[in-house]
Amino acid sequence: GDETAREAITAHKPDGWPEDLEASRVAWAKVLDDPKSLTTQTAHQLAGALQHPTIRDYMMGDIVPHAPEQFTSVMLGVFLTRPDWARVDTAQEVAFELMKATPEGQRAPMLCLIGWLEWLKGQSSFAARYFKLALEDTAGYRLAELLGELVNRGLLADCSRDPKKAYDRRLKR
Repeated sequence: GDETAREAITAHKPDGWPEDLEASRVAWAKVLDDPKSLTTQTAHQLAGALQHPTIRDYMMGDIVPHAPEQFTSVMLGVFLTRPDWARVDTAQEVAFELMKATPEGQRAPMLCLIGWLEWLKGQSSFAARYFKLALEDTAGYRLAELLGELVNRGLLADCSRDPKKAYDRRLKR
């Protein structure tokens, strides 16, 4: 990401509610359903949307369809059914692509997203690394601090403790 990207991402940071939320969620769903539809403009739009804490949280929750309504449950990996792990992997790949289009100082949301997905998969050490990188990108980034604390306390995502719901690279669906 360069200065032009920084300005484009900043320009796409939503400040309206709920229209911006819905537009961001629709764009996110489209890219998760078809990652090849990700354009530079869409990458800037999604990176901008992830800068807004409320919209970021909704976008994270949208990765796991049929997740509980309560955001805390989603963040802790408490799912009623097995997540669509292929969709989770796609979200992680998209987050990496978004980071390519995003300059330093704006990458913390994507790094947290990737770390959180690693944590859901039961990969706490990888998750911790991404949360650390998020804090290096944006000092004091609250989500990175909170998610990092989950890992530091040794907590595991609820879904990773249930063999019927846990991530298995061989069995993504």
